[in-house]
Amino acid sequence: MIHPSHLPDTRRALGTLAMLAMLLPAILMLPTHGMGVSIPYYVPVHSALEVVSVVVASLIFAIGWSSSRHSGPRAVLVVSSLFLGIAILDLMHLLSFRGMPDFITPSSPQKAIDFWLAARTFAAAAMLAAALLPWRRPAALPRHVLATLVLLAVLAISVLLTYRPQWLPLTYADNLGLTPIKIRFEYALIAVHLAVALLCYRHLRAPRTFNAAGLLAATCIIAMSEFLFTLYVDVTDLHNLLGHLYKVVAYVFLYEALFGETVEIPYQRLQESEQYLTATLDTLPDLLFEVDESGTHVNVHAR
Repeated sequence: MIHPSHLPDTRRALGTLAMLAMLLPAILMLPTHGMGVSIPYYVPVHSALEVVSVVVASLIFAIGWSSSRHSGPRAVLVVSSLFLGIAILDLMHLLSFRGMPDFITPSSPQKAIDFWLAARTFAAAAMLAAALLPWRRPAALPRHVLATLVLLAVLAISVLLTYRPQWLPLTYADNLGLTPIKIRFEYALIAVHLAVALLCYRHLRAPRTFNAAGLLAATCIIAMSEFLFTLYVDVTDLHNLLGHLYKVVAYVFLYEALFGETVEIPYQRLQESEQYLTATLDTLPDLLFEVDESGTHVNVHAR
């Protein structure tokens, strides 16, 4: 059973999740001969979707980074720091996509997929951190340390994938499509996200400490996105496009959950505190004067 404190968040999140889940069987029933056909002008469409993803990931980082200045929650700081890395890796994936101008080294499906898998690994780690770390305790490490560690990891990954891609297994072959190792990697990411979903469901059964419903929707939608990315034959076909659309929706859910926890809820608590203070002052039987250091009366509270 879902705890009543989660019900306002749960209705919209689970409604969207159910709708996207029902679309999957319909997608699987579509004629397979048309699903692997390259979509004309896919490169600008892909670029637009990835730009949206990069922007949302950057906003997630910005919100968490700003809130951590005032002893923000540990989970928020870790998730936002990881999304800094995700934003950079998604941008590298965009610049490495086939059809884009050469970025340092020639663009290719293998290069784009490698950056994609790196970004998705960071995303799985971020979702796992969001489900496991506390949302009411301050961060254990300074925010600059976490951001620096993430940037160093992204730099090492970028150098490896740009200059030494031959050190990594093949993930895509022309005329053959995805290799088994790429598909197995995607399924491993799906397993992580489903584990996060189970953790979120456990949080939904307890009193609300964070937006577990939004996190549950985000991680399940990412899992569906990863499943679609195991199906495409050509990097510009319909399965690939749908996978990107699902990913953007998941990012928006995560952004809304993080925005609510770090911006909206603190303001609501401040407003409630001010209302309580005003109500307390209004019940005092005597006049109450506020005086500054120079002795000037600046306010008066009376029934």
